[in-house]
Amino acid sequence: MKEDKKPSNPNAFPNDIHESMNESEYKHKGMTLRDYFAAKAMQSILNGIYSNNTLTPSTMSDSFELVSKNAYWFADEMLKQREL
Repeated sequence: MKEDKKPSNPNAFPNDIHESMNESEYKHKGMTLRDYFAAKAMQSILNGIYSNNTLTPSTMSDSFELVSKNAYWFADEMLKQREL
């Protein structure tokens, strides 16, 4: 995969349009796969931080930005691997 090309980011849990439904009844396409991967990565990252007792209430707010950036970095890497 080329470095400048963004990996595909399909919907993770799309709702299908039922044959009897019209387009206006189709309300939600689901979260993106990137968001789903990031949520799973964030859960794992936070679990590791909490289990190591490195996150305390006084440092928690400073850590959220770093944790979320890392979670999306992992998500982007997983999307890239899907393209291979």
